[in-house]
Amino acid sequence: FTVADRLIVRRIRSSLETLDNRIEQKQIEFEQLRAADAVLPRVAEEFLEYRPFAQRLGTDQQEIAGMLEDIGNIAKTTKVEIDTRSRDPESDEEFTHYNIEVEAEAEVEEMVRFLTGINKSKRAMRIKRFQIRLRNTNTTTLRASMLVTRLVLDDKTPTTTPEPEKDES
Repeated sequence: FTVADRLIVRRIRSSLETLDNRIEQKQIEFEQLRAADAVLPRVAEEFLEYRPFAQRLGTDQQEIAGMLEDIGNIAKTTKVEIDTRSRDPESDEEFTHYNIEVEAEAEVEEMVRFLTGINKSKRAMRIKRFQIRLRNTNTTTLRASMLVTRLVLDDKTPTTTPEPEKDES
């Protein structure tokens, strides 16, 4: 071999190694996409099961009023004193976010029941931000500040399970 032949062989070998690495990476990406595609029908079914909890129940004002009513009812049944303040709804591409700021005061057991009631509500509310402290040093009464949220799917979200794409190979 001459020096020129060696340079050409090195270049070809380097190109082949680069191609091998790219092929290996593309095979990994393909397997990841195939695995994700296999899970899609199950995810879609679970989404459709959850959808009734995240559907719009009325106008923005009706959604906020319903949340306030539910929070108030939970507070009454758990004997928690509350003060609420609603925020304007926030929207993104898929959801409208309804937020209620809640100041609550109660003994530990009542507070725990109140928090559990919020998280188990039929309106699918959740506590997004939470701070808790003692009312004062001489008592076991707690004061809590929290942000209660509800996500509502916008109307453009599909209502049926998508059909998997057929492999034509």
